[in-house]
Amino acid sequence: MECASNGTEKLRIGELANLSNVTKRTIDYYTSIGLLKAERSASNYRVYSIDAVDKLKMIEKCKADSMSLVEIRNLLSTDRVTNTDPNELINSMQTLEKEANKIVEYINENKLNKEDFLRKHLSSESMTLLKSLILLLV
Repeated sequence: MECASNGTEKLRIGELANLSNVTKRTIDYYTSIGLLKAERSASNYRVYSIDAVDKLKMIEKCKADSMSLVEIRNLLSTDRVTNTDPNELINSMQTLEKEANKIVEYINENKLNKEDFLRKHLSSESMTLLKSLILLLV
C-alpha cells in the first residue's frame, strides 16, 4: 500500500484485486469503462482508493443480481441518493410505492403476465432504479 500526499491509503491494482477477489484484468476493464477511478502514483503505478474495494464488491453483487454494466454505471453515477434530503427521499419512495401498488392492481385485474408487462412498460432507467432500491432495502 502506498500513502498519498494527503495521508490516505492507496492500493495498487494487484492489492485491490487480492482484497476484492477479482482479477486485475477485470479491474482494468472496469476502470476503462468508468466504473472505477484510478490515479497515478509518483512512480507511475495505477492506484485506487481503499473505497474501491467496497465499490468492486457492490459491482459484483449487482452483476450477480443480473444488472448489466450499463445499469451499474448509471447506478454509480447517480448522486441522487447521497445528495438528497432524507425527507425528500422518503417522499419519493412513498410515491414510488403508491405507483407500484397501482401497477400491481392493474396487472392483477387484467390477468397480465407481470414480467412481460414490466419489460414492455418500464424504461431501462426505471428498471435500474427499482433494482437499486431493492439492493438498498435487502
